Parts: sequence; C-alpha cells; structure tokens
Amino acid sequence: MKTLTVASIWLLTIGAAANIDRGENRLEHAALCNLVALTDGTVDIPVVPPVDLTTCQYIQNLNFSAASQEWQDSFYKGDTGKVHDDAQPYHKAFKGHEIYWAGWKAAAAAAKEQTPEPAKKEAGVLALSAATRQHAKRRLQRVAEAAHKLCTASPALSPEQITLDGSKELTKIKAAVFGNPAKDRSSATTNEAFGATPGNARATACAADQANGKAKTVAALLSCICTKGAGTATAANPVCTDKTDGSTGWQEGTGPVPDTDLRAVLKTCASGKGQLITAQRLRAAVEAVRTLMTEDSGAGYLGKFKSTSCNGSSGNGVCVSFAAYGTGPADAFAKLGWPAQLTKLAEDMEDRKTAAAASAQSNAMLRQLADQARAVVDEAEEAAASQRDGTITNGKTKSNVKTAPCSAKTNTTCTRAGCKWEGTSETEGACKPKDREGQTVTEAAKETQCARHTGDRTACENDKTGDKQNCAWRKEKDKDPELENEMCRNGSL
Repeated sequence: MKTLTVASIWLLTIGAAANIDRGENRLEHAALCNLVALTDGTVDIPVVPPVDLTTCQYIQNLNFSAASQEWQDSFYKGDTGKVHDDAQPYHKAFKGHEIYWAGWKAAAAAAKEQTPEPAKKEAGVLALSAATRQHAKRRLQRVAEAAHKLCTASPALSPEQITLDGSKELTKIKAAVFGNPAKDRSSATTNEAFGATPGNARATACAADQANGKAKTVAALLSCICTKGAGTATAANPVCTDKTDGSTGWQEGTGPVPDTDLRAVLKTCASGKGQLITAQRLRAAVEAVRTLMTEDSGAGYLGKFKSTSCNGSSGNGVCVSFAAYGTGPADAFAKLGWPAQLTKLAEDMEDRKTAAAASAQSNAMLRQLADQARAVVDEAEEAAASQRDGTITNGKTKSNVKTAPCSAKTNTTCTRAGCKWEGTSETEGACKPKDREGQTVTEAAKETQCARHTGDRTACENDKTGDKQNCAWRKEKDKDPELENEMCRNGSL
C-alpha cells in the first residue's frame, strides 16, 4: 500500500491551487444566462394614451355656446352657416389666435351641424339665452383656457421613444445575445456570435471588443467562460456546469469553438418564456454582469483568470479580457457594445412610462374640467331663471318669497341652497331636502333659530315677530326621531 509523504501532499495542494476549480464561473454563467432568457420574453413598452380630444372639443363647444352672438356670427360666411377657412381680421385681433383657431373653428362647425338635439347637447353644443351666456362667459373662458393647455401639450418624448415597438426592440436584444436576431439557442452559430470566424487563438478571440472575431455578444462571452479547453490547452474541470463543457471543446491553436459546443452552453440557460421585459429588468441584467468584473495588473476580466491569458487552460484563464480596465472601467466594459444598447432601451422605456402616467393624469384632469364647465352652465341657467322670474332683486332674496325647493342641478348650487346632494359627480345626481321632506331653507333656518332656546321654555315662547309666534314649546308633529320630547321648535308648523 502506497502512502503519501508530507512533501507529496504539499505538491498536490500547490498544484490544485494553481488550477481553476470546478464551478468557478457559475456566477458569470448565471448572469449571462439572465440575458439569454430575455430573448424568450416580451418587451413591456408602456402605452401612452392619446389626448382625450372628444373631451377637449366638448369643453370648447360649451365655451363657444356661451360666447356673445357677435363672436359666434364672426365665424360664418354671411348667412350660409359655412365656417371661414381661415381666421378673419376680427379673430386676428385676439392675441394667440394662431394656437386657438383650430379649436374655435371646430366649435363653430359643431354649432351648425344638422344633428339631433340630444347629440348636440352630448357634444356640448347648447342654445343658451343671452342672460345665461352673461353669467357663464367669464368662468367658462377660464375653464376652456386650462383645458386648452392640457389638450395641446405634447409628451416629452423623442421620435425614437414615440415609435418604440416591443417586437422591434426584442430583435435588438436577440442580436445582442446571438449576433443574429433570427437565431436562438438551437440555431446560433460561432461566426455570428463573434461577428466572424474567431480564429485559432482563444485568448485573442476572448477579448471584449466590437470588432469582428471578438467576444462581442452574450453567446460569445458564454463560450469564452464556459467551453472546455482542448488541444494545447489543458482542460479545467467544468467551470460553469457539467453541461457547458461541450463535446469537442475549443481546440486552442487549431480552430474556433464548434457551433454544437456554442449551442450546448446556450441550452443550459433557463427559459424566459412568458416573462415581461421591463426597464428595471434590463438594467438589472446589465448590472449583474458588470459587478462580476475583476481586475489584475490593470486589465479587467470576466470569468476566472489565473495568469498569462484567457486561453481556456486550467492554469491560465477561462475568461474574457478587457484592455485598459484599470484606467477606465466604464469605457472598457462599454467595449462590449450591447450594455449601452440595453441601457438606452431601458431609459426609453422609463421615459415612455413617465409620459404614459402624465398623459393619463391629463385626461383625468380634462374630465374634471368638463364636469366643471357643465356645472358652470347649469348654475348660469339657474341664475338667469331666477332673474327672469323676479325671485332675486339686487342680489337679495325677497322676504315674501320662500327659497326654491331643492331642485338644483349641480352639487355646488344644491349644497349652497342648504340641501343635500346625492350623486357621483358635480352634475350626476339628485338634489334633495335635508331632514324632513319638502322642508324649505327658510324653515330650516327657523329650526336653527328656535334650537337656541333649548332648555329655556320662557325664552322660546317669547320669541315672536310682532304678534306672530316664531317658536313654540311642543312635541314634534311628524317624522322627528325625538317624538316624545317637548322642546323649542318652529312655531309656524
């Protein structure tokens, strides 16, 4: 039986330490495989919703409906009802008419369209009285101006960002991985992965560079850090996984890595089918590779480097070299080319996402402005009707006329009248009396007045206007939750 001497054990330890061990490039393999998995996914290009032009025109139509008759008539050719093609001198007198003309013209055309009245009302084309116009005009102009700014704002995107397409961007990712966007794990070739036949010297081919014949794609990088050495190179134990060695190996000094061995490495990467490729995922994939870089004597390396070169030998290096890494790490890493391309795509996707959120918010604000504009018209119609019926004189309610019942058409006017609004928006809903059905605001005020005398029967019974009793100490007559309690209540009921 043979025994190992201390010296022989020491020599074996030194020999083992001098060689590249099994699995030393597992992390690099995993990081690069993340990029390969991207080729199976779907690029998530955020959709930027278009400006809600229908709502824009609705607000503009309401604004036009409230304009003076002189202003409305100025848009038509005599009595023909046909709109002028271009702004007239009358319109040009208004500052900024150039940017407003298209909207003005469209509103004028909508006013003359031969469409059913309900459809016109739905589009914001209304036949308003002169009094209603007077009440609504100024407020509607302010709403329309705010809407115009939202309707004419453009997303801050470059032409390239506007035309981003998921399918086209995926072809760019595939080109960065395989060298040819039409290839995949099963059809990739060595020549396309390296841009040309990489030559016989593995150390020369496994140098990061966008030049043809160099390690310029993800597939080429995987070959350099995983495929076993052969020929003059002493093969290391499988440095990535057992399946990445390939069958033939890279014959150093004889020829490039065979296509079959290149595909063997690619097939060890997990599938990314069904996954969305987001900007965050792109950035993370690039960063994962960059953080695995190491430096030795001013040169950078991806994969295990021992000495001399990345020739695939267990005593030298199974790696990719980056020249001048020590003086400029970012520039050296950029020699791969594809990191900058994927980072730019991530930036474009992020800008699209920001623009999409801004556009959605603008459209939501437009809908709010449309509700506000409709509420302005409703309030103006109510004010005009009040003036016409003589219920308001010099801005004050006549003392001998009760407040109108709760029939307001908007939340604002309803609550202002002392009623409650039951609805989902400013204009969608119903105005109803508070407390007892049919109670007028005047009666509610009296209840408030009498409530001041709670607990003081004498003060309650002495609350009069001349001989008329304002308050009375009594039980409620109907519908009060405190039917059994005597208290100071409205004396007119």
